[in-house]
Amino acid sequence: MVDNCVNDENAWIMDSGASQHMTPNRDWFVTYEPSSGKVLMGNNHLCKVVGVGFVKIKFHDGKIQKLTGVRHIPDLSKNLISLGSLEEKGCKFQSDGGVLRVSKGGLTIMRGKRVGNLYFL
Repeated sequence: MVDNCVNDENAWIMDSGASQHMTPNRDWFVTYEPSSGKVLMGNNHLCKVVGVGFVKIKFHDGKIQKLTGVRHIPDLSKNLISLGSLEEKGCKFQSDGGVLRVSKGGLTIMRGKRVGNLYFL
């Protein structure tokens, strides 16, 4: 059985290998500054960064989380949340029973569901 989030272009993948938060969706940015640079992807492909800012993610329970330092990379096909970047900001994460929880100060701020080997927000 394949979960709908795998093919959902709006889904966010919680990625321990991503160096930065990234999305191809320019219209999701609340703040945006043009930027330059490149990000090396896992397949050794360099993708061009064209902007950076923050996006708001609305969860199915209605809560909204601000994600800062998001790179706009038009060549991406998925939205990536960098667990390493979250850890640098004081977040902790753990997984159990197919659920990845990201917490800060004892509060769970994000939760991801494992589908295959990926955790989807």
